[in-house]
Amino acid sequence: MARIVPQMIGGDLALTKVFVPTDPATFVEKRVGTDASPSFADWRAANSQRLLAGSVARQPDGRIRIAYRFWDMFGERQLTGMQYLASRDDVGDIGHMMSAEIYEYVISAREK
Repeated sequence: MARIVPQMIGGDLALTKVFVPTDPATFVEKRVGTDASPSFADWRAANSQRLLAGSVARQPDGRIRIAYRFWDMFGERQLTGMQYLASRDDVGDIGHMMSAEIYEYVISAREK
């Protein structure tokens, strides 16, 4: 589950041609989550403009918590972020919904 959701979101966003996925082997931080800010200077040095960080965790009641934060490396701020609780059967739908939210955010920001 923890690998499926990022692959799904990355695949969805890559199809838009608006995002260029980065090879995880080149990440300057190996573990970027939703509980802390990324190292902005390090990501800028790696020529990253934006960073999508997320987490997937099973809750005590059996539901899955899926969260993301979308960061601006040059503005050093969070652009958007959300978290959802879902049943195991709904995780795929939530992943696609997150992809759409991020895409819509970027497109609406470009139009301003």
